[in-house]
Amino acid sequence: MLAFSILIALILSEYTASADGWNYDFQGKDWGESFPNCDGIRQSPIDIQSEAVLSAHYLSPFFFSEAFYRPVQKATLSNTGHGFKVSVDGNGLNMGGGGLTHRRYELLQFHAHWGDHTRFPMGSEHTVDKRQYPAEFHFVFKSKETSTLAVLGFFVELSDIAAKGGLGNLIDLLAQTKFDKDSSSGSEDGNHDDGNEAVDSSVDISNHLKMSDLIPIGRNGGELDGFYRYSGSLTTPPCNEIVEWTVFHKPIFISLKQYEKISECCLDTTGEVTQNNFRPTQPLNGREVFTSLDSDGIPVWL
Repeated sequence: MLAFSILIALILSEYTASADGWNYDFQGKDWGESFPNCDGIRQSPIDIQSEAVLSAHYLSPFFFSEAFYRPVQKATLSNTGHGFKVSVDGNGLNMGGGGLTHRRYELLQFHAHWGDHTRFPMGSEHTVDKRQYPAEFHFVFKSKETSTLAVLGFFVELSDIAAKGGLGNLIDLLAQTKFDKDSSSGSEDGNHDDGNEAVDSSVDISNHLKMSDLIPIGRNGGELDGFYRYSGSLTTPPCNEIVEWTVFHKPIFISLKQYEKISECCLDTTGEVTQNNFRPTQPLNGREVFTSLDSDGIPVWL
């Protein structure tokens, strides 16, 4: 059990995106050369074909602990070299339900994937009937009973109205996550081989956001009634096939200006703006995709 926990910790550290060993130059097509799991048969993301999904009565509403409705007491915003990440583990941000395998999961971190202005609206990793959204948020949870992962994915769509509250504040804070072009290198911490001082790419954003402003849970959870479920993998190296995926039907809405802030938020370790940090969809290879809604669009538990 200890060895397995250590393995999961190593996988999680990779999933938060090491700046060493891989990039998006070929949209992940070359990852299998260094990370064999990336050539596996249960890879993510996927294209969700709405006519082929199956209604599953084992799916149920999600529930979230009270900590989701309070300011997060300990949160760190960082530049991973492939985008931004917000670490929030240790705050009692627990989730359950949803038909997930285990009773309770703790939120560890969340991050996003996006495109650029020239390929707009490409940017999300999952697609629905080949439709790609401008961006996609991933909220990474770990089981409290074991060390398995559950990821909640939300598409990002554009609106004439800017997102307010925690999400708007987070987007405004993203400008602080850039690496300094003259001080960064290919290493994860931005260290120079010549011994120059490393650039601090992390920002303490404790008490600056509430998770209920980011995940549209409300008090009744109705916004989360519609979702897809399938078994897959991490969407970045090492691509381990250990994730129970939930992708929600309803997107998160932000303005075009806010999308531009996200897509220009982060410099990679070469000093270039991080864009198109999404992996293309992978073959289903016979996997089934389930939905929480019946043929009339009503949650299966009603």
